[in-house]
Amino acid sequence: MLALGRGLMACPRVLCLDDPFLGLGREVGDKVGDAIRAVAARGVAVLVAGQHVRRLLRLAHRGYLLDEGRVALEGSGPSLGDDPRLARALLDVGRDIS
Repeated sequence: MLALGRGLMACPRVLCLDDPFLGLGREVGDKVGDAIRAVAARGVAVLVAGQHVRRLLRLAHRGYLLDEGRVALEGSGPSLGDDPRLARALLDVGRDIS
C-alpha cells in the first residue's frame, strides 16, 4: 500500500505496477485490489503485470497475454479469464494457443 501511495503522490496519468499481489495474504491483496480499482475509477490508467493472472483479469478492463514478446491473447479482463486458451498457455500445455 505504501508503494502504491508513493506512486500516486506524483499525480500520474499512468501507473505501472509489477506483481502488486506478490507475497500478500488474501485479505491484504483484496485491499490492494480495491485500491487499484479506486485509482482507475479516478481516471488514472493502470498497467499491471503479474503472476496472479486470474486475479488481475478480474480487475482489468482489458487484458493481454504475451508469449515470447508477442500478443497471444487479448480481450476484456473477465472474458479473457474465462478463455480456455489462457489456461493452456499458462500451463504450457502445447505451445500453440490459437
